[in-house]
Amino acid sequence: MDSTILKLKAIFEHLGSSLDIGRFTNRLLIQKTVYFVQEVGIDLGFRYSWYRYGPYCRHLSEAAYKHHDNQDFFNKRAQHFTVTETGSTMLGKVQQLTDNTPDDMDKPAWLELLASIHFLTHHAFIPGDRVTEENISDWLLKYDKDYFDNEQIQQGWECLEKAGLMHD
Repeated sequence: MDSTILKLKAIFEHLGSSLDIGRFTNRLLIQKTVYFVQEVGIDLGFRYSWYRYGPYCRHLSEAAYKHHDNQDFFNKRAQHFTVTETGSTMLGKVQQLTDNTPDDMDKPAWLELLASIHFLTHHAFIPGDRVTEENISDWLLKYDKDYFDNEQIQQGWECLEKAGLMHD
C-alpha cells in the first residue's frame, strides 16, 4: 500500500491539492478525485461501491488515514514518485472537471455530483430499458441526492460529456 500512497501523493500534488483528511469535504474531494483519476486510466487498484455521497472506497480512506498518520515517512520517499507525461495528460481530464465547477457549488459537491452521475451511468444497475440523462436524473433526485437540482445534474452530464467520460 505504501507505493500506492506515494502515487496518490504525487497525483494530488500534480493537481495542486493534497491528501489532507482534516475535514469531511477534504475526504469527499479525495474520494471523488481518485474515482476520476482511475476512470481516466490511472488504475491505482481502488474499487468503489455506492454510498450516501456517491462512489466510495473504504480502502482509499484507509490509505489516506495511513498517509495522515505517517506523513514524515511518506514525505521522505515522495521525491521518487512523479507523474509521467502520459499521466499528466490523463490528469488534465480530471483537472478539467474541477475547473468547470459552477459558481453556485463548491468543488467537493460538484465532484460528488459528477462521480454519482458517472458511477450510476457506467457501474450501477438502474431499472429501465437504457441509461439516459433523464432516468439518471430521476434516480438521483428520488434517492439520496435531492440537494441537487435538475439544472445542476444537466450541467454535470454536459461536463462529463465534454471531458469524454460518458462513452459507452
